[in-house]
Amino acid sequence: MSELQALQAAVKGLAIDLRASELPEAVAAEALRAVEDARARIAPYRHEGPYAVEQLRPPSQDFRFDPDDPLGCIPYAPVLGRLNPASIDSSLRVVERAIEGQVTFSPLQAGPMNLVHGGALAGLCDELFALAVLAYGCVGFTREVNVDFRAPARLALPLTVRAFVESADDRSLIARAEVRDEGRVCVTAIARFRKVGDLTGTFYDKPGAVLADRAR
Repeated sequence: MSELQALQAAVKGLAIDLRASELPEAVAAEALRAVEDARARIAPYRHEGPYAVEQLRPPSQDFRFDPDDPLGCIPYAPVLGRLNPASIDSSLRVVERAIEGQVTFSPLQAGPMNLVHGGALAGLCDELFALAVLAYGCVGFTREVNVDFRAPARLALPLTVRAFVESADDRSLIARAEVRDEGRVCVTAIARFRKVGDLTGTFYDKPGAVLADRAR
């Protein structure tokens, strides 16, 4: 693990600790000073965007999808990005062009009664869909997602996930996803993606291209 990755993990841990703690004012004040000092150290290196799930500042590098490491292409994604301190813990793989693996939500994504918030589950499905489209060999953008919350999903326990492209034509793709808690189906979802192009190792057509330009 690099120092940057270790820092991201520490910041995530700090957020979870803060969410789950009742701090005395003196401790909060001391921690605040330490956090403000850390932010001051980082501030000179901050970029003002544009930002994207796949890069710090697109298009600083080619977009590439590695089936052996599907999460490697979306390091800054809100739910699954390894370099996003707000992300959840996850381990995913490509199995016959489907995305499979496990995820674990923290108190940061709490809904009622020690359960995962429905919005967090919906966001997870959207990112799983995007990875499934990539595993299918295409690049696309979400046009519609329908989520069926069938049972509660628990915090802090591994949830099993699967997503795959069910059908595709020249303009769109239909994908399905499922989240299970110890074998019990918690969420089923279906999405329609607009197909932008085929995944051929590099995505950007020209220097200066931005993904948003391709979505029009």
